[in-house]
Amino acid sequence: MAEIIPFPDAPAWSLRVQLSGRSYQLSCGWNSRAALWSLDIATDRGDPIVQAIHLVPSYPLLSPHADRRLPEGELVILDQTGGQLDHVGREDFAANRALLVYVPEG
Repeated sequence: MAEIIPFPDAPAWSLRVQLSGRSYQLSCGWNSRAALWSLDIATDRGDPIVQAIHLVPSYPLLSPHADRRLPEGELVILDQTGGQLDHVGREDFAANRALLVYVPEG
């Protein structure tokens, strides 16, 4: 079953999540110059796995990265606007126009 990842209303944040039974640290930050959100994923101990994933709607965020430490599912940004969201703005998560969702494999 898909799981919505909490997305705090802050320009930068970090949190621990369980994905497919394993703990990860997610860190996200808003880049005002590039006008985009960037996501870093680390192990539970803080060892970097993937850095600077640009959060774009309706695109698989994990599958372009080959690292066995990543969860077996997929992270995606769901467009809650009915297809009108071509990029994710600073306020789109807080306004529920976009959701960060983990979809487990299988």
